[in-house]
Amino acid sequence: MKKILVITSASIHAKKFIEMMEQEYEVSVLTNNIAFFDGAVTQDVFVWQKSVIANTLFSIKLIRKIKPDLIHIHQVNKISFFYIFLFSHFYKILLTAWGSDILVAPHKGFISRWMTRFCLKNTTYLSSINSIGMEATMRSLVGNDKQIYPLSFGVSKYVYFPDPKEEKEHIIYSPRGHRKLYNIERVVYAFSRFVKKNTEWMLFISGASDEENTPRLKKLVEALGIGNNTQFLGELSQQENADMMRRAKVMISVPDSDGRPISVLEAISSNCTLICSNIGANREIVVEGVSGVFVNPAEDFDLSLVKDIDINLQTKFNQIISNDFSFEKAKKDYLLLLDDILI
Repeated sequence: MKKILVITSASIHAKKFIEMMEQEYEVSVLTNNIAFFDGAVTQDVFVWQKSVIANTLFSIKLIRKIKPDLIHIHQVNKISFFYIFLFSHFYKILLTAWGSDILVAPHKGFISRWMTRFCLKNTTYLSSINSIGMEATMRSLVGNDKQIYPLSFGVSKYVYFPDPKEEKEHIIYSPRGHRKLYNIERVVYAFSRFVKKNTEWMLFISGASDEENTPRLKKLVEALGIGNNTQFLGELSQQENADMMRRAKVMISVPDSDGRPISVLEAISSNCTLICSNIGANREIVVEGVSGVFVNPAEDFDLSLVKDIDINLQTKFNQIISNDFSFEKAKKDYLLLLDDILI
């Protein structure tokens, strides 16, 4: 069985790629959080060192011990730069871009752009979460010499299309993280205006917490007087998230930038009406006026726009398009790519 070393920060999406390789490859993981990967089927999980010198020595020793046939690095960042610089001349490396690492980071300054281009140019194989906008951005950085393989996280195996006869609840569900990028504050303000005339509705907020923004968001909810209609759920499991998607009539996702967002795919596969930021990645999979509405997250927006959506038309559209988002299809595409690389 061939060996693959996955280098990634702790993420549910990285876990999905590891799950796709079960019984197919011998997988080891190098990460920042060993405990996060409890339950994942791996040979072993290692944590990288904080010091550059210590991590260099540790990583060289680890690689020599594992002798991987492929190193799969997730996201383009300082960690990927470190490992591509260290190992690109000695091992096959597959680098997968996720979203903001390509769409935002290169525009933060000369050094960030140079590091991003270095990673893209010096990795053996390139892939991105399947999005036309992502590929176009990568091409602008690396040119046309390298093939860019499209991959997908695949929706959670717990997500399934609900019976159209099932009545969904008056819930607006926000599953995105609480970092500034995701504009949860705008969501809260928009809901505070909406709920004045629609008192039966609830706003449920999950997603990864942020030590600065999450407490501030909770204080904002109380200050706006919408505490009785708002719940903070914390970071949910895949099963819990899928249950919320099935319950909620509306899912909202309004980041400033994104790759192809798994939360939007799961919302479509759960037949939620979507409120999305007006960015390319969303326009590839959401049809305005049919399956959702687009808003500008930099400005105040109106949640009542979703009431104009024809639910019967939305259901027909979502049933058709969601067939392409399954975990099994994503797994098949990923394993075909690995077979091609490791043949």
